[in-house]
Amino acid sequence: MARGKPNAWGCEHPLPIELVPTEEGRRARCLRCGQCGPVRPDVEGAMRALRGEVGRREKLGA
Repeated sequence: MARGKPNAWGCEHPLPIELVPTEEGRRARCLRCGQCGPVRPDVEGAMRALRGEVGRREKLGA
């Protein structure tokens, strides 16, 4: 029995996560698999974006 659906990268993105500053904001990078999330204006948004925890409004482009 599967306990959970793995994400697209096959990694759950546990800590540690590096937060890389960019001109537009911050980008979170998983130190386990090396995957980077999209740029977000704040640290919290960058972490959520990497982990795929985006809200419904953000998914819809609102």
